[in-house]
Amino acid sequence: MKKILLITLAFLFLGIHQRIKVRERLTARRIEKHFPVPSTGEIIRYRNNTYVVKTIEGFDEDGTLNDVQFWKSEGFLEFKRDEFLKLKNFLEENDLQAKVEFSLIDKKLMKVNSDTVAYELKHTNRHRIYYFKKGNDKELFILKF
Repeated sequence: MKKILLITLAFLFLGIHQRIKVRERLTARRIEKHFPVPSTGEIIRYRNNTYVVKTIEGFDEDGTLNDVQFWKSEGFLEFKRDEFLKLKNFLEENDLQAKVEFSLIDKKLMKVNSDTVAYELKHTNRHRIYYFKKGNDKELFILKF
């Protein structure tokens, strides 16, 4: 009986983290209402706002960054892992991390590395999670898993 009680309390206090394997993370910037929507680029409409994709990060099975694409006016500029590892301070200058772990805590919270983030929507059929960083509703993040 004590074992069951201890296990139950451990789950309640520690929470059950369901690790998810993310294939891509998109970062999109909100386009203000009075600005025209660009004719090129990937456009996302979410909750009555329009967003343009700025970066697409690709991950392998263990959460290591494989490639990253940056939206420029000419199109997407892509860097593979072997290319960006040769560039000094590439990850820091572009606010990227070499390895990222994603796990779901409950129906509205998830962990991205050591940060706990409230996510807006988990679209299970389309395998996507939508979230904003705390206090910043101008940048939308979409995880494709």
